[in-house]
Amino acid sequence: MDHSELIKSFKQYLMLRKFSLATIGGYIGIINKFIGSTPECPSRITSDQIAKYVLKIENARTRNQTIGCLKTFFKIVVKRPNVVNVPYAKVPSKTPVFITKEQFDQGMSKCTNHKHRLIFRLAFSHGLRLGEILNCRVAWFGSQIVEGVKHFTLNVTGKGSKDRLIWISKDTANELSLYAKMFKIDLTDKNQFLFSKPQFEMPTFW
Repeated sequence: MDHSELIKSFKQYLMLRKFSLATIGGYIGIINKFIGSTPECPSRITSDQIAKYVLKIENARTRNQTIGCLKTFFKIVVKRPNVVNVPYAKVPSKTPVFITKEQFDQGMSKCTNHKHRLIFRLAFSHGLRLGEILNCRVAWFGSQIVEGVKHFTLNVTGKGSKDRLIWISKDTANELSLYAKMFKIDLTDKNQFLFSKPQFEMPTFW
């Protein structure tokens, strides 16, 4: 099987496992880079050659992602499950940095763009990842009545196609309403993406 067929088989496996398009693209990129680094056919490459390639990757997270990808590729596609025996790197733990309520209020006070304000609230008030914000659809927003009180909700489809239900504040709901009016978003069209542009940079307010 030539290299293109190996890549095709690996991509089909990832799609059958329902990996996200971003993950599939990342894994295929890793395999293409690996195959391009050596003239050896994957069916003949040795464990030592793989180890030398992996050890050149300095970033621990990138190295571990590469190891995991190669393990899957050689096990599923090349049918050599034991050839990748490089240990995973220890990833240094970092204490997350949180913004304070004062910093949040300061950022909101400086921002007049309704799109940026809504993005800011979704990210910092409700913990949405950048990819989740990009994929946010009108259908994700809803409401529930609990003990006679209406609560606004956001049903996020995140990494691994996993759903999680978030209760959103009235301020965020109001921000959504203002944004929809400003940018003429049809909130009855459940399949519509909330943010039309495929890419944007997270706004900086301080």
